[in-house]
Amino acid sequence: TATALERLANDHGVCDPRRRLVVFLDTCGERDGQGDSQWTTLCKKFTRQFGSPLSAYPLMTLNRLRVEKPNILGHDVSKARYLCFADLLGGTGRNGPGGFTKEMATWVTPYREKLYAANGLEPPTHRKRGCNVVYTWKNGLHGFHPVANTAEVDKALRAWMTRHNGTYRSFDLAAVSMKEQLLSFQQANIHVTTAGSTAFSSYNLGPGSDLLYLSKSYEIPQLGNNQEITFQNLVMEGFHYMPPDHVVKMMDVIAARRGC
Repeated sequence: TATALERLANDHGVCDPRRRLVVFLDTCGERDGQGDSQWTTLCKKFTRQFGSPLSAYPLMTLNRLRVEKPNILGHDVSKARYLCFADLLGGTGRNGPGGFTKEMATWVTPYREKLYAANGLEPPTHRKRGCNVVYTWKNGLHGFHPVANTAEVDKALRAWMTRHNGTYRSFDLAAVSMKEQLLSFQQANIHVTTAGSTAFSSYNLGPGSDLLYLSKSYEIPQLGNNQEITFQNLVMEGFHYMPPDHVVKMMDVIAARRGC
């Protein structure tokens, strides 16, 4: 949404910062009386990490909007107007409603640059060769289509790396800081991942990288239509079991293409 608004303002010559003011309202369950529940805490953490790079101003909670009526650049943001994302896409003259997944790189690239810059880092450069691998997962049977034998897949990937030139990192996405995650993706050019939020961290990869998705789900159109990367996926067997030999065979195919 922020990327589309920025493009729309640029296309129409709207340069005055006061006319480019955007407010994102993320209630994180506050209006539902959830207070400081674990879900609310995680929601606010997510918003701080991924919303902050889009704004020059501190994030605001819903309660602050209600009580303080904060003023930014002479605007009472509690009286902000609303704009539907589908209408906004139509305003940029690009994709109609429901069609934005056809060119994900249009939205991913400018946001990735902002996310790296907000964390004091340079965004990754284009890379078509090399085998610097990052394997992201979540501990236990967590979330969407988890892999039950994560340790076994990790062991197979580590063994595979001994036969190829490159680096290897493997981590529970929930156990590392945002900056540590970005530092890993800054060097990586092959991302092996389970489904869910771990898979969408592939948006932090540099152009020309490979994504190996260990699942088959409705996320594939969003991930596979990112023209910056080469996408491939494997299907689990039995109860969330990913055969390590299948992973190794696919990694051999990727390595041959990348010359490593």
